[in-house]
Amino acid sequence: MNSPRVVQPVVWLMLSILSLAGMEFYVAKIWSAGQPAQFSDLYAPWWGAHVFFVEGRNPYAPSVANEIQTVIYGAPRANEYHGDFSEIAGGFAYPLYAAFVLWPTVHMPFSAVQALFVLVSLLVTLASLVMWLRAVHFHGPPIELLILTLFTVGSFPVLQGIRLQNLSLIAAGFLAVSVVLLTSQHLLLAGIFLAVSTFKPQFTIVVVPWLAIWTVRDWRRRQALAWSFLTSMLLLIGVSEWLLPNWIGDFLRVVHAYRQYTFGRSLLDLWFTPHGGPIVAAALLMAVLALSWQYLRHPANSPGFILRSARACFYTSFLILAAMAASGQAGRGSISGTVTDPNRAVVSGAQVVLRSPATGATQRTVTSKAVRKPPLPRA
Repeated sequence: MNSPRVVQPVVWLMLSILSLAGMEFYVAKIWSAGQPAQFSDLYAPWWGAHVFFVEGRNPYAPSVANEIQTVIYGAPRANEYHGDFSEIAGGFAYPLYAAFVLWPTVHMPFSAVQALFVLVSLLVTLASLVMWLRAVHFHGPPIELLILTLFTVGSFPVLQGIRLQNLSLIAAGFLAVSVVLLTSQHLLLAGIFLAVSTFKPQFTIVVVPWLAIWTVRDWRRRQALAWSFLTSMLLLIGVSEWLLPNWIGDFLRVVHAYRQYTFGRSLLDLWFTPHGGPIVAAALLMAVLALSWQYLRHPANSPGFILRSARACFYTSFLILAAMAASGQAGRGSISGTVTDPNRAVVSGAQVVLRSPATGATQRTVTSKAVRKPPLPRA
């Protein structure tokens, strides 16, 4: 008769394999159905880094955004009415120092960069898992490590990030390094890695405030983390400003256009409407910080601190997960039709407004004799 200690790991191993296979099928065949074959979240930051370092151009320029739109969606877009940002939508929507992360690849063909990204993303994800397990002092047998690895690689965020070729997995790796450095009391290095992880700003929107409050709680012992983080951020922003003056304004404009174009919404926006979502998000953030308050005095190598840091990372993922999904499913079919008056005569110059009932997002255009307009991205 088989011992339960032997049977149980085998059952969990089988479940982890089935979970990975099932989630991969869902992401490949259902979630990404209808996604353009050439779609890649990686192309915009890579091309932005390429034109900046190789060609000396502004990666936030409309011409660069049009080049990205042509590759990803088949055609560039132009502004069609006052306040429209279609011309720069889908462009380089990252802080300029994100280009530093991709600098080693700017002379490589994009197909090679894509293959390298998949390999690096998997390695970074596995390394992140190992670092988090080290932080919580995991000492299980190899089969348990294998099971955790399969569940991690087979999770929706990881498979989604690889499918989209999204830099979030790389940012998560920098965050994991920062937490491990904190647990080993290397506060200066932790601050540097934390600053670098902000090249994906939305990924640190909860973690940074949590660590800031934790630092202030015992300023005398923990101030090295704050000074290291602030100095690194000033260096990244300052070097970026020296290389491209006024880049922050350009970056904010592209981010605004990006949100309008993809209509990215968090899960809370979808559940509680775009107006109620931010309020609920703020309330949940305050609740997370309140529940973590009693652990602010705990040292970085304590289980309480590590679990609360993991909770902050999870909460961040919860907020941005659907926004990534929206950008990945922004299909580019078309809607065509003719605008006529009551006498059935074709009307030119008529303003047409397309509205998504799921998200409330709108797009506007002015017709000639016929209108052919890309549809709104799906919810």
